[in-house]
Amino acid sequence: MIFSAILSILSSLIMMVVVLSCFKQVLVDNNDKLFIKFLAYLFTVDIALWFLMPATLRLFSNGQYEKELGIFPYEISFVYFVEMISTIIFFIVISVFMSRGRFRISFHPKHLLNFISFQGDRVSLYQSKVLFFSSLGCFIVLIDGNFFGIISPFIPAIIAESANKFFLAFFVSYIFLSDISKFKFYFSLLILFFMVLLDGIKGSHGSIVWPMIVLYFLVKTVKKFKSVNFAIALVVLMLAIFYKPLHDLREYEYSLSEKLSPLERILLIASPSNIPVDTSQIQSGLIDDIEWRFGENTRMSVGYLRMYERGFEGGLIPIENTLHILPRSVVPDKPAPASIDGKITGMGMYLMHKEMRGTTNNMSGMSPGMHDYWLGGWTGVLLGAVIVGAWYSLILSVLLRLSGLALPIIIAINDTWWQMTKIWSTEAIIISTNTIPLILLWLVIGLFAAFLSKQFLNVIKQLIILALNPSIIRKINKDSG
Repeated sequence: MIFSAILSILSSLIMMVVVLSCFKQVLVDNNDKLFIKFLAYLFTVDIALWFLMPATLRLFSNGQYEKELGIFPYEISFVYFVEMISTIIFFIVISVFMSRGRFRISFHPKHLLNFISFQGDRVSLYQSKVLFFSSLGCFIVLIDGNFFGIISPFIPAIIAESANKFFLAFFVSYIFLSDISKFKFYFSLLILFFMVLLDGIKGSHGSIVWPMIVLYFLVKTVKKFKSVNFAIALVVLMLAIFYKPLHDLREYEYSLSEKLSPLERILLIASPSNIPVDTSQIQSGLIDDIEWRFGENTRMSVGYLRMYERGFEGGLIPIENTLHILPRSVVPDKPAPASIDGKITGMGMYLMHKEMRGTTNNMSGMSPGMHDYWLGGWTGVLLGAVIVGAWYSLILSVLLRLSGLALPIIIAINDTWWQMTKIWSTEAIIISTNTIPLILLWLVIGLFAAFLSKQFLNVIKQLIILALNPSIIRKINKDSG
């Protein structure tokens, strides 16, 4: 296992070098430096946390958790090797398309651009208003159906939960990209930390770690306040102290028929001895827990290798089931996306757990390259990396054209699977269906903000002109070129 761990570390380091080399080239050919730097940061952190760190910890523990599951060293090495090859191809494709501007979008009517795009890393007073109105939606979290025991009759919990991440992303952009006063900055930041902790007390460590990763980048690159760094460090320290109670609370709440209120969660976290836990489980230390949690993605991805080797490959069915983009309210019999049998337990992330642990009651992140390997072997890895890399380049190019929207969108769409920034084949389609509504939402918010200003008539006039005379678009593009 030691030799396997060393090979895994080398594979992780190669992936990080590929990421940084790719975005270094992309950075030269694109104007939105902040967005490109954030992407480079995101991919690098992803590899460091979910590949490099567990490989390093396996080196010192001699693969304790792999031995428990009967995983052979060559299987872990294979997972890392496949992911390394997939990553190299993926970023070569991105580098080719993004560096040479193959997908460069040149459509930019002046007035329409005023509220869907920012110029540079800062925003104007008008654009700040747009962000402010959108950020008001983040208060949905305060009435998510069960706030301190009070049931909200106004907003269904499922709507609040899905909308909250998008508004929070806008709120983060408002705090860091707007030229607001120090009082507004710290007051807004206080609200943001409150919302993060309110979500974090549900027991999900990722709900705390992911926002801190985003905030750390923005503090280091945009608004360099040491006090914010101190606050981030304090939150991470609190997470380390209450790591076990949060985990036990989440396990306990799964066994309940009704969800606990935030106040009940806080009281239980403050008194961990009151949380019923399974005493039959072996208690481990923080470092061992970290190795288990962050190593689970690559550990469970061995299931893809074993399924493929015994002839149970995914093929094209998971991709076909993902193409049903209409909502389930319109198509009640819509199959679960990325599923091999139309059921949610037929998704690869459930099947790999069944292969490794014998149950579909759990899921985790995974190696995107291994998911594509399960779909079609090395052909699946090659085609998946090329097609998804080209599709991801298209998405990034559109977001770069909507410069101010790029950062909150990429934050929002990575909120769920932030540990797998390099998306896999079926997720590429799902992310696209999530991005389009966000852009439409931004346009609606922009129109509302414009309605409150004198620019509303100019925006409507611009839209009418474009609708009646498409040749104007060609003229605008020609003049701008």
